[in-house]
Amino acid sequence: MPAQQKRKIVRGFQQIVAQNAATVLFYRNMSLTCGAFYNTFFFFFFYDQMSPLVMCMNILTTFIYITCYHLMRYISRPEYSLMTYQLIDPGHDLNQSGGIGEHLKDIVIITSVTHLMALFSDKFWLTLLLIPVKCFWVFWVTILGPWFTLDEIEEIRRQKTEKDRNQ
Repeated sequence: MPAQQKRKIVRGFQQIVAQNAATVLFYRNMSLTCGAFYNTFFFFFFYDQMSPLVMCMNILTTFIYITCYHLMRYISRPEYSLMTYQLIDPGHDLNQSGGIGEHLKDIVIITSVTHLMALFSDKFWLTLLLIPVKCFWVFWVTILGPWFTLDEIEEIRRQKTEKDRNQ
């Protein structure tokens, strides 16, 4: 029985490795496609309207793409045994709901949409402000919110236990 269980785990690990590789490839291609389309279209048709703002925002989006790609690649890196070359750890599952991989994918999607929409108006660059807003929201929900409401929850539990004792 334990051998079958181990085999299922290894099979799951291999599936995670394959899905992580496909996910990293997909989001890398999304970044490259959006960046290439924006730069090609902008430099051929709107070269006379180039401003320092456009150049800085293009550099910023490229930096975001590269950072997210390398982070996704780093956290999803599998670990193999040196002796037997067997998979020990598949790395972080990028498709896990609520995980860091999901947030990185959201950042790439927001940046790609912003990059393409900026062809129509420079005001779409403001959409990149959604990234720090999302980061603050995640920080609030996972760290600050529970920390601030911890006293209230413990007070409710204490009152409930006192009520149970009195009955």
